[in-house]
Amino acid sequence: MDSEGDPQAQAEQMLKMKTAKIRKARDPVKARKQKEAQRQLKNIKLMVTDKDEDIFFDDVAGIGDAKVELQEIVDFFLKPEAFRGSGSRIPRGVLLCGPPGTGKTLLARAVAGEAGATFIALNASEFVEMFVGVGASRVRDLFAQASPGPGGCGVADGGWRAGARAQAPAIIFIDEIDSVGRIRGGAKGNDERDQTLNQMLSEMDGFDSELQVIVMAATNRRDILDPALTRPGRFDRIVYVPLPDYFGRIEILKVHLDKRRYAEDIDFHDLAFETTGYSGAQLANLVNTAATVAAAAGRTEIHNEDLEKAMEYERLGPERPRYSDPARRRIAAMEAATALTCTLLPAIEPVLLTTIVPREKNPLGQTVVKANEGREMTGLWTRRYLEQQLLTVLSGRAAEELLYGADEVSTMHQLRLIDARNIVQKLVVSAAMTENAAIGPRTISVSRRVGAGLMQAVTRNVPPELHYEADREMEERLAEAYATVKEMLGRNREALEKLMEVLLERDTLSGEEVRAVVQAHAHKADLERRSAEAAAFM
Repeated sequence: MDSEGDPQAQAEQMLKMKTAKIRKARDPVKARKQKEAQRQLKNIKLMVTDKDEDIFFDDVAGIGDAKVELQEIVDFFLKPEAFRGSGSRIPRGVLLCGPPGTGKTLLARAVAGEAGATFIALNASEFVEMFVGVGASRVRDLFAQASPGPGGCGVADGGWRAGARAQAPAIIFIDEIDSVGRIRGGAKGNDERDQTLNQMLSEMDGFDSELQVIVMAATNRRDILDPALTRPGRFDRIVYVPLPDYFGRIEILKVHLDKRRYAEDIDFHDLAFETTGYSGAQLANLVNTAATVAAAAGRTEIHNEDLEKAMEYERLGPERPRYSDPARRRIAAMEAATALTCTLLPAIEPVLLTTIVPREKNPLGQTVVKANEGREMTGLWTRRYLEQQLLTVLSGRAAEELLYGADEVSTMHQLRLIDARNIVQKLVVSAAMTENAAIGPRTISVSRRVGAGLMQAVTRNVPPELHYEADREMEERLAEAYATVKEMLGRNREALEKLMEVLLERDTLSGEEVRAVVQAHAHKADLERRSAEAAAFM
């Protein structure tokens, strides 16, 4: 049969193409079913999303690997006979896990949009109430089978019971599932939450894959989920949604900027480098802040400088009242020393900006360096990098002592001294980056997550003498690093004082301005060493 004249064949061909742009038109049957599901779920006091616009994979940028993994779920809805023919079983549940703001909810909506399935989205916290049993009842209502009685009415109440099965094909999306899916029992046990989780596990066990209903959930705390929830047969497919990489950030920035007017001077590659570690939500907020900056300046287009100002605002927060001149000079000494050592030490990334303007997130000024994609994504830190990072952390206090004398050193370096202690602890205790034969190579303690924080757990069979030796080694490392950075600043005092002068005059310096001052006034030997060794680091 000629498919060109057959509307049904044309529709099937469009589905096979799986091109989101062709299927943007909203299916009225699907829309009516989703509205009915939302109405009935609201009747049982469950909060549901109410968005008319469908989302497709084309609308989700920066997380390509996750989309590839979820294509199998889409195929299950579009071509169920292929799965039945091979005897394979589609996962009953799909758990999306990853950092906050990476697009887990958007990705779940895109799966529903691509599959043409009804999307029922709820927040797990809405299940639980103060009265025991309410959460379990709501779970039963959510998963309930449609039961039409005589005349098409429900058996129990003359109407249809709210349920995902009645809306099949459907996707139930439960956001923040850790609200009810925490490990049961223990000191933080909760009868209502435990009953709700037990009911959810029971309902998922009773799911029939022929119904074309899949449960998807999202969490950024997979480590606290009950093992029964993630075993095969329940949430047996786990998809990690990571922070976007360099190319992913470019895609996300383009998606959000394409919705607005922007100038041709925007450098997407530099923006992607400077936003290492940003989530998709943070990038969206960055573009929105840049649009606000442009509007405040009376422009209708977003320029690169607007995005730079937006990034500065995101990193540092709003400005706070200025300090007196004596305090500004001390802060300028600290930040000038930090910027100087970051520029002279070859293992440290280039400076992006240094400022002495008090901000909400850092009231004593800040020096920002360019993020290293390799280190941030892998968490690999070399001994040379950590040792040079230690010098930059101690440089502010060393500069204040050099310029004001040992008796005039202030208390503004307390947080940086804590950072210095953490660095030497990583060098000696955690990573065993020491040549001391009495200590290593062996790990004395490791960092472990407890609740919302980290704690240092001491490994077994470590004698007290080894702890004493490690403490002595850390004290020696700190003293040696402090002496080294004081000597470096003494050699480069001219550059230090010039940076202070320019900072006091302008308040904020870009990385290019810092490097120009250092190149013109720093000690020749330090500049040559920087040039010779810079290419040797990852």
